[in-house]
Amino acid sequence: MQRRRAKRLTPDKSADRIVRVLFEARPAGLFLPQLLLATQLTGSQARRGPRRARERAAGEGWPPLIWTWAYDYHFAGEEDELERWERSRLRGKNSMRSAF
Repeated sequence: MQRRRAKRLTPDKSADRIVRVLFEARPAGLFLPQLLLATQLTGSQARRGPRRARERAAGEGWPPLIWTWAYDYHFAGEEDELERWERSRLRGKNSMRSAF
């Protein structure tokens, strides 16, 4: 049985899809399975896309894209939320369970 190959997308195109879907879902955010369904991306494409989307968000003046346990992928709504996320990343923790 042959495996079906997923269409190759550049990180820029993956980021475009992710940003478009997250702006539509705003402010709620999307969990990874929801993000995969909404964008029609593979798991690896959906994991690489947010990295590029973060870079573009900074350049375009969009709100920062972050990941938290409570909301998964979403745009930061408040500066306090972004600051807590940055502090947790600097401490080397990948979770913000205590922040929400």
